[in-house]
Amino acid sequence: EGSVPYHERGWPTCERAWAMLAKPNLRRCWPMLYDAGAPSGEASREPPLHPDRLEAVLGTKRFTSRKTDLPLVLDLYRETAIAVLGGAIEVRYANNQWHGAAFESMLEVLPLLERCELLGLSGMRCGDDGACALATALGGAGTWRGGGSTLGSLQHAIVMRNEIGDRGFAALADAVAGGCCPQLRTLNLAANVATEEGKQQIERACAARGIRAEFDVSAARKAEHSTHNRAAHTKEDANRTEVEEDANDGASTIVDVIADKDQWPSL
Repeated sequence: EGSVPYHERGWPTCERAWAMLAKPNLRRCWPMLYDAGAPSGEASREPPLHPDRLEAVLGTKRFTSRKTDLPLVLDLYRETAIAVLGGAIEVRYANNQWHGAAFESMLEVLPLLERCELLGLSGMRCGDDGACALATALGGAGTWRGGGSTLGSLQHAIVMRNEIGDRGFAALADAVAGGCCPQLRTLNLAANVATEEGKQQIERACAARGIRAEFDVSAARKAEHSTHNRAAHTKEDANRTEVEEDANDGASTIVDVIADKDQWPSL
């Protein structure tokens, strides 16, 4: 009685944010957690927080010594976010059901992905609203509070199975036409709900920049494996990627990159 609830404490909040930011989504890395208030009963993974967003969140939390602890945890988290996200070659957030504010929170960290060459956002069911928000993020400033460019190293974007229609395709086409992601080579939008007219709009925008627009699931597999193999064998890279076999399904996953909810090969 009288103790501060766990979720209202500063250090536990920051520790949870660290886990959401950097911990691989392998079953052996996480205990079986359950949330009695969740519809499925299973605790869900939250999107990573931009350091500025965590600062706002921690403004409402309790610390034993706020004057000392708050600057410390903010500095530690910012350094971790820049190191982990800034050094990631592949980032897969697939199958995490992040909608509304959660999806926007995920978009806020995209500018930190300075070296990311493959981004997997499939199976999130973001719909047209999410696709429009993604297009705005890709075409906007490089950080939540301005500056730089977003995903300047990105070569392969995989946005399959997201229930995106013509409105979302139009927004993404506008972002491509506007010059977002200057290194982009392929954009896979397979298994969405846009009409042929919507697909043609994407194809025209991509063709004008020499980008391959794909509407085939198998093409995404090839792009992922190509980037995965190159990353796994770059020995001179100080932040080189380790490859670990998932004992549950024999699928490889990049262990120093944000993994998707259901693991490879789901994108």
